[in-house]
Amino acid sequence: MATQVQTIACVNDAGFVMSFGIEVLDMNTGLPMIVESLDTGNYPIDQTRSIDLSTTGIAEGTFVRPQVRPVWGSTNNGDRYVQYAHNGETASWEVSGVSGIITSYSVHLIGTQ
Repeated sequence: MATQVQTIACVNDAGFVMSFGIEVLDMNTGLPMIVESLDTGNYPIDQTRSIDLSTTGIAEGTFVRPQVRPVWGSTNNGDRYVQYAHNGETASWEVSGVSGIITSYSVHLIGTQ
């Protein structure tokens, strides 16, 4: 059974300013899709931002993960999907590394609470 959460959070422990949005997994096609309208806005190192999925219109049961968007560099997705459930739980990913011409950062699920 997949981890079920209501909120997605990303801790910026990386060497860049970033924002993040949400990628959903289309269960009919198995293809990932980006929810273009969702973005946390840019935030610096040593801060955390979150998106409460209950405010997004995403259906319960949908598999989601963060898509990290550095101000400069390539996007990168969370290493695991979680399932949206209106349950008050939060999944947190740690973003670490550097971004630039060569992207060498990770977006690792560190737990739920």
